[in-house]
Amino acid sequence: MSRTLLVFGVLMVFALACGSDDEERVHQPQQTPTIARTPVPTPSPTPTPAAETHWHLLIGSHHAGGGEITVHQESNTNVALLTERQCIGGAAEACVGGVILYTGSFPAFESVNEEHADEHLQPLPPGTSVEIEIVSLSPGVRLQIEDKILSQAGARALLGVVPFHAHVQWQLVLAHDVDPEHGQYVVTLRFLVPGSGYEPSAPYTLLLQVGTMHNGHHEAAS
Repeated sequence: MSRTLLVFGVLMVFALACGSDDEERVHQPQQTPTIARTPVPTPSPTPTPAAETHWHLLIGSHHAGGGEITVHQESNTNVALLTERQCIGGAAEACVGGVILYTGSFPAFESVNEEHADEHLQPLPPGTSVEIEIVSLSPGVRLQIEDKILSQAGARALLGVVPFHAHVQWQLVLAHDVDPEHGQYVVTLRFLVPGSGYEPSAPYTLLLQVGTMHNGHHEAAS
């Protein structure tokens, strides 16, 4: 009898121990594995190109030692942006009773050198005097070279002696109540070397537009 009770007690202890292990397995919360996140790279912002306001017209010849004077345009557009405004003889911001002078400095002019040279754009000999001539222009359009103002067809001035880098001032003079955005203002030019074997250039037409400031850059008013 005592042996039977002893065996029964051992079995009960074993059963309770197994039950305790089962409960721990049942109630133990499952741990969700942590998924490592791969960092997403942040794209670098694309820089916004500045408005093209600093450019040149390159002056050379069609072939070495002769031919037609050739004009090469650095910019993708033939626009002279007028970025400065001056009231003359008027009152207040609106310049009532006066005229407004709009001016710009580009394009500038530069004689072709070996770096710029191309098949039909050759450097002129050093010491060559290049002149600029107005073929036609819109009313109010002017070109100032040093202290000389060209304001009519046929007006001519020395642009530079090779090698040269010449800055001029493109001008538009309008009455205070004329909106410069309404209308088109152009000037047609040609370049020549008097008393030489070079032929005058083909006419080159430039559009003058009044510009405004936008995000730190000059832009043509729309």
